[in-house]
Amino acid sequence: MVDNSNEGEKQPWRRLLWLKQDEYPDNYTDPGFTDYLENLKEIDFDYDYERIRSDFLKFYYLILNTCFIFITFSGMYEYDYDPKLMSLVSTLTICAFNVLKYHKVSTKQLKSSVIIVFTILTLSPVLKSLSQTTSTDSIWVISFWLTIYYLFSVFKSMTSDSKMVTIMTTTNKSKRVRNITYSKNLPTNILLANVAMLSSRLPTTTHVFCFLLICIEINIILPKLLDISKFTVSLVSNLIVYTYINISWGVSTMIIFGIFTVIFTNILPRVFWYWETHYKCKTPEILSLWDTKTPILA
Repeated sequence: MVDNSNEGEKQPWRRLLWLKQDEYPDNYTDPGFTDYLENLKEIDFDYDYERIRSDFLKFYYLILNTCFIFITFSGMYEYDYDPKLMSLVSTLTICAFNVLKYHKVSTKQLKSSVIIVFTILTLSPVLKSLSQTTSTDSIWVISFWLTIYYLFSVFKSMTSDSKMVTIMTTTNKSKRVRNITYSKNLPTNILLANVAMLSSRLPTTTHVFCFLLICIEINIILPKLLDISKFTVSLVSNLIVYTYINISWGVSTMIIFGIFTVIFTNILPRVFWYWETHYKCKTPEILSLWDTKTPILA
């Protein structure tokens, strides 16, 4: 015998974002919803200025590191530097840091290095002729926008890694951490695409091979071996970049770049901290407990 005593009773309304509840209309408002809004507590965002400034500095050092792509290209393309000597210096520098960091070179590291070298050797003739039909002006424009996109993707990757935002309510001081994931392969792919575009303007396959090798060593391998924000490393990077700007574009351009550096590393972090501390809305979003991108069924 079937018990129909609860047949006419409604199921209680639940906070379901993507699942339709047939017992309730789409515009149904739960009586306790207004109470929920009234009881929302303000959120204190705990921002550490030194941490913010450190993040700005790390991004600035990545900008310096990216400049080495164009310094290397300019040395081969405009000033006709010996690409073999440049790649030898770069390789010896990487090897020295590798030995200092790991004390010994493993078989796995040697195998990876050999694979990278042979891959570059194979691709060099292809990349040399890949964009020959494209005008040089178009290459410069594409390279410029690829560089901007690369820096944006690196910045996005950095903020995604560091965006472990500690949110503390005014009542129970409980912490809630928001983790955002972002692909780290995207910046590397954009960097390689930019290098491939520029390499088509170099005169020989030897130049292409050395250019690719140096860019991979400085922009991909070197940041994994040491902290590019350390004082000695950053000092050398600044000296090289500022010297190149002075030689290529003059003192006035170097001064402008220096002003940009001061603003980016000292003023912008303070402005960002002040804005986030004093002007960011402290009332949590209504849908803060829901993930609006992923269906939540229960």
